[in-house]
Amino acid sequence: MKAWFKKTISFFKDWFNYCKLKRYDTMAGTMSFFFLLSAIPLLYLCISLYVNAGTLFGLETPIPEEIKDYISFDVSAGASIFFFLTTIYSSSKFFLQLRKSSEIIYDIKEPRTGITETIVSCILVIFTMLVVSGALLGIAFSNKYLSSYPWAQVLIQLISYLLFGSIFFALITFVNFFANQVKGIKFKQLLPGILFSFVWSILLSSLFGIYLGFTSYDALYGIFATVIIAAVYVNFLMQGIVVGIVINERKNKHLLQLDENEEDPTMKL
Repeated sequence: MKAWFKKTISFFKDWFNYCKLKRYDTMAGTMSFFFLLSAIPLLYLCISLYVNAGTLFGLETPIPEEIKDYISFDVSAGASIFFFLTTIYSSSKFFLQLRKSSEIIYDIKEPRTGITETIVSCILVIFTMLVVSGALLGIAFSNKYLSSYPWAQVLIQLISYLLFGSIFFALITFVNFFANQVKGIKFKQLLPGILFSFVWSILLSSLFGIYLGFTSYDALYGIFATVIIAAVYVNFLMQGIVVGIVINERKNKHLLQLDENEEDPTMKL
């Protein structure tokens, strides 16, 4: 039992030191900043599409009070094409920074982030907007047509958790594929990091939910309560995502070395 305990401690210590070597905390802080910077434009796109589509179909589209209190925009006003495009570009900054941070984690000497990655980042933003808005509309449809049944609320709640859990798992998977620097990588090779980030995010969200339920944080922080709590939550969330990327880098870095050897003509002689 004692030997097993020592091995466990040594295992976690080894991984913690490796993550520190990769500067996971610095990467998480940088990504947290760009995430918060990108979240407001993306939130506007998601809620604007959700409200306008819901109005078109005659659905009730309630917006959480926390969002109403801290975001002052008229979601029913619509937007110009220019504004839509610039908003998408602003939201894509998070994915671009994710790519640049992964280059540091993978020890890439020459930057690989260019116009292609920018376009892919914008596509990811559009995909996220459509998926999240579609999920919210699906829940709105369920509330409209199933709310009269006594068992419906439990079913809708269960569907909501499964739906957003699946969406979040898919987003973490896309994040890991986008951060990956190894050519031809397969899903199962990135699965360890994906699972770590997903489980970390679920546990973190649950703990924060419990904390917010038993703490009057607004009395301490006042009007900035939601902003401060969101910043702390995002920072911890990004740490889990970065560690997941580091796990995949350590597991697959030998494949990256093979890629570099194939590209280097001197290695073929």
